[in-house]
Amino acid sequence: MKRLMILVAVSVMSIANVEAQSLKDILGGLVGAVTGNTTTEQTIVGEWGYTKPAIALKSDNILAQAGGSLMSGTIEKKMATYYEKVGLKAGSAAITLTEDQQFKLTMGKRTLQGTYEFDSTTNALTLNFTTKTSVKIGKIRGEAQLSGGDLKLLFAADKMLKIVRGLSAVSNNTSIAAISKAAEQYDGLSLGMTFAK
Repeated sequence: MKRLMILVAVSVMSIANVEAQSLKDILGGLVGAVTGNTTTEQTIVGEWGYTKPAIALKSDNILAQAGGSLMSGTIEKKMATYYEKVGLKAGSAAITLTEDQQFKLTMGKRTLQGTYEFDSTTNALTLNFTTKTSVKIGKIRGEAQLSGGDLKLLFAADKMLKIVRGLSAVSNNTSIAAISKAAEQYDGLSLGMTFAK
């Protein structure tokens, strides 16, 4: 009987602790533990090739709508079309992150570089662009996530557009305007790029 009481007490404390965390955090932690997808400064270092857009819907409004994941897939396909029109397609772009906090982002013949800071407790990634382009990019804060061996770099939509303009040979491209217009339709939408080693 004493063992049963202890087991019930431990179960109640565990449930209370679980309720204090979001389901997303718990599942994310479990998946990371199983797959070894811990995002640290050491795990993001390396040469990564662009594969597709990265999308995150962070607004509770959007996530509450029916078919949130279906919507995310639809937005990703739409963005892939726009990205391709500005030259950002699988195999055409890459990012290199070095141990001494330097980065180089390339697309075709265009290269953007600078320094980066990464906070593994929040996955915050800050890129400080030092390359001079017709578009002043400056310092952009985003998020880096490792998922299934892929590296996703996500930014607020307006910040991602600055990066695309810096990489694109034509900064006034109608496709860039289309990306901007599509992004404005979704509150809390983060845009970015997915890379693989």
